[in-house]
Formats: sequence, C-alpha cells, structure tokens
Amino acid sequence: MGTGAQAHLREAVEFHRRFVAGELQVAEQRLAEFERRHGFSSADFERRFESGELGDDREWFDWLAEVEAARALRAKLAALEGLP
Repeated sequence: MGTGAQAHLREAVEFHRRFVAGELQVAEQRLAEFERRHGFSSADFERRFESGELGDDREWFDWLAEVEAARALRAKLAALEGLP
C-alpha cells in the first residue's frame, strides 16, 4: 500500500476514533443521569438487575441498554486506539 493510501487510512481511523469517543461521551452522560436519578452506580444497577432485585420496569431496560452500549463503545475505542 502506498504512502498516500496509508495516510488516508490513518485519517479514516482517526475520524472514526473521534466519532466513537463522542458517542461514548454521550452514553456516559446518559449513564450519569440514570445514576443521579436512582442513587446508585451503573455497576450496582447491573448487579441488582441481573439478580432480579429491580423487576422489569422499562426504565431498567433502558438503563441496561445504555450500559451495554457504553461497554461496546469502550471496546471499539480501545480497538481503534490500538491501530497504528
């Protein structure tokens, strides 16, 4: 691959990395709002939800979706940051 193509590839990866970082920031803000509203951390929420302690209100499923989205975005960001 030529140096021009490599530069374009690096630019595309960096663009995507910034996009994913921005999406992660939004997800983390949403998690912080859930935590503020309910008075416990997302880690505590996930443990309590998985144990069945919280029931099945829609709010809990929305929070769980945000936890999973943030987890996926963190993994994607880590993979992108590991690229040259």
